[in-house]
Amino acid sequence: MAKRSGPLNRSNDIRYHWPLLLQRGPLLIVVLYVLFGTSWILFSDLWLATLVKDPETARNLQTWKGVLYIALTGVLLYLAMRSLYAAIAGISREAVEREARFQEMAEHIPEVFWIWDPVHQRLSYVSPAVESIWGLPAQHLLEDRHLWLRSVHPQDSERVTSTLEHIIRSCQSITQQYRVQHADGTWLWLEDRAYPICDEQGELVRMVGVAENITEQHHQQEALYEAAYYDRLTGLPNRYLFHERLEQQCQDATCNNLTFSLLFLDLDRFKYINDSLGHSAGDELLRQVARRLQSVVEGRGFLARLGGDEFAVLLSRRPDTEQRETILRPIINDLSRPYRLQGEDSFLTLSVGVALFPRDGGDAESLTRSADVAMYSAKRQGRNNWSYFDESDNPATTERLRLEADIHRAVENQEFELHYQPQFNVQGTRMDGAECLLRWQHPEHGMISPGEFIPLLEETGLIVDVGVRVIEQACRCIHDWRGRGLPDHFVLAVNVSARQLQDEHLLTETRRLMEAWNVPEGMLELELTESSLMEEPAYSRRLFAGLRSIGAKIAIDDFGVRYSSLNYLREFAPDILKIDKSFVDPIAGNERDRHLLEGIIQLSHTLGIGVIAEGVETEAQRAILENASCDWIQGFLLARPMALGGVEDLMERLGAIRAEADTVRTWPQ
Repeated sequence: MAKRSGPLNRSNDIRYHWPLLLQRGPLLIVVLYVLFGTSWILFSDLWLATLVKDPETARNLQTWKGVLYIALTGVLLYLAMRSLYAAIAGISREAVEREARFQEMAEHIPEVFWIWDPVHQRLSYVSPAVESIWGLPAQHLLEDRHLWLRSVHPQDSERVTSTLEHIIRSCQSITQQYRVQHADGTWLWLEDRAYPICDEQGELVRMVGVAENITEQHHQQEALYEAAYYDRLTGLPNRYLFHERLEQQCQDATCNNLTFSLLFLDLDRFKYINDSLGHSAGDELLRQVARRLQSVVEGRGFLARLGGDEFAVLLSRRPDTEQRETILRPIINDLSRPYRLQGEDSFLTLSVGVALFPRDGGDAESLTRSADVAMYSAKRQGRNNWSYFDESDNPATTERLRLEADIHRAVENQEFELHYQPQFNVQGTRMDGAECLLRWQHPEHGMISPGEFIPLLEETGLIVDVGVRVIEQACRCIHDWRGRGLPDHFVLAVNVSARQLQDEHLLTETRRLMEAWNVPEGMLELELTESSLMEEPAYSRRLFAGLRSIGAKIAIDDFGVRYSSLNYLREFAPDILKIDKSFVDPIAGNERDRHLLEGIIQLSHTLGIGVIAEGVETEAQRAILENASCDWIQGFLLARPMALGGVEDLMERLGAIRAEADTVRTWPQ
């Protein structure tokens, strides 16, 4: 809101009246002098004429009367002038002190304070901090009224100028960000907050503002955006950005009755090359594949790496969709050429699945599923080719029904079991907790991947019942281990899915189980993913408050896989933040990723949040995390997930719990 200048109600402050007195003081003295002189002449002459009859005596008294008049007026003038000059000296002293305090503040605060004169269209003041942004003395900006605007980046100049004109017209304060050029040629990001001061008629009197160098914060924000939406290895958009683009494309195509193509690409023999030549060669191969795909697709489609050896291409333009084979054939041919890896030529092939909107799917999810089915159809047809989606090629329906029936039986027969992955202090010397991981030992197919059965548990709603059993098992373990000397700082973590969050009984069931097994405050931790919190933020906040009230800790799992992470950290303020493995993997070889990780840890600590780094697999990663003041680590470097017996053996060996009295254990040396 712009400030209005005008009279203030300070009538009780004598200092407020001095400017008026100083302005009218000389006139007031003259008026008083005339009134006093006139009164003296009239009344003194009348008094002499009445009291003194002798002319000689009257003449003498007239002389002394004049002398007395001069003496009295001189004293009065002296007192008036002394008071006037004392007031001037006091006001001048206060002005000097205020200016000195302001100058001291302006010299030590890194933000730039400025005042703009709309009459002369130039800056009338700018603080010394301007030198750190422009690399020029403040006097240069005061003398050259166009220097500030000339230093603005050409892409931002028009916006900055129009914003300035809007402030003058509307008399409203505005904050904007733009780039300015330092004297050494580098570009800095500036946040400029302008506050117009207007008179009662709404006319601009002056404009004041504060400019701050936000280059570092802007680069951190860009780095976080890249980490969330771009693949670190290839620089391509990742799965999240691709699905956002695909969903938007589906909406636009539906509204405008358009069609488009989705291509799913999977590298044949990549696993063989990766296992034979090592991960570094596999990474280099993926980078070369990405460059070749970019050279073919550039300007004709949206390319992304979905993860592993899978890529996707979105052909949104009608000509490209209608002539998609002019893109498919070069992709197959270019990616079939030899790759130079570790001094030798390596070869791979490519399988491509093609799905058309809306024929093969009317939304992003169904279209993605159709393209995936078509891609596996291309593999079955001999690889190194492409295949269009055909409903008869979808083998998922029968297998899914069979797995769904098996999973109902598994819940009834309690075929699920918990494995535990230990969590250590960052030095790796003390086990401070563990994460409970759900596993399914299928009676016929053996161990089923969590990536297969957990989504099915969520879709069928069985995850709610299974989740309660997991929390109960965790509470039972805490109870049993406390009987064997488990320290109070030990935390056992349980994953909570998005489907469980929607269950209105989650809070009451958790409270009941914690009370039934006498679990102390802070020893049970519930891990939630960012994406699950974003679905119903208001409900999630209420749930957070309820879980904290019963003594459960809250952790945000897989931090960094979505762009909104920073906002949700501030809004939800969890107890623990678990940094995703994808952030930990590159820190030993990439300085930028290391700085990004350090920034996340520092930000979390500033908000009072503890940090666990997941997927720590090397000593170099552990040392970097220790240097960055990470609190805890979890990963294959120190311990893999293990069954209950294995984790209890480890806890006994590390002294976290006592061995059971009736059990004799021997430890490997």
